[in-house]
Amino acid sequence: MQNMPEAVIDSATKAHVRAVLLDACVAGTGTPTVYALAGIPGAGKTTFVRDALARRYFPQGAFILNPDLVMECIPAYHADRASMGPEDAFLKWEMPTRTLAYELVAQAGAKGVPIIKDMGLVRAENWRILMDLRAKGYKIIIHHIICDVNEAVRRCATRERHFPAQRIYERARELDVLMAEFSGIADKVYRFNNTDLENPFVPLPSQSHSDFLKTA
Repeated sequence: MQNMPEAVIDSATKAHVRAVLLDACVAGTGTPTVYALAGIPGAGKTTFVRDALARRYFPQGAFILNPDLVMECIPAYHADRASMGPEDAFLKWEMPTRTLAYELVAQAGAKGVPIIKDMGLVRAENWRILMDLRAKGYKIIIHHIICDVNEAVRRCATRERHFPAQRIYERARELDVLMAEFSGIADKVYRFNNTDLENPFVPLPSQSHSDFLKTA
């Protein structure tokens, strides 16, 4: 749909999303940490986060920065998805939910809670967010989830949530360029290959050794 009007998120909805995603998050002891996931759509970032939380490799009570989680909290998005279809609903809500997610991560940083950045590190604002958190005293640990781009496109095509294939190829090119810069500001970088789902998250040579596979 051309000239798609962006959705408007009212204050009551913002308060609801904050209550669901942020209010229960608590600061831990020691230096606060942001666990930044890097990878194209379909690489397996969210699956990695889910498994890492279940294994307590990532801390409980962390704020998860993921605009998809914000979108899922908004009843009006689900109404639009039912009436407009997943593609148009996604286009309508993508930017407002991302903006709200960025507002929430700033609030999480002010609280000093651990942050799991379940996004691809392919946008300029990701640099700003990490630098803002660094200025607040956060340590930065990157988990780079690598996946063949054609396999990632295949996975995304099977999902309920729409994501255009062309944008996945664009994100792959952008990430190739940006990872060197993001690696340069990280305290640690761990790399995993998740192309083969029968042998997921294979550790690759990294700047540091990860204990992810030891927390099962």
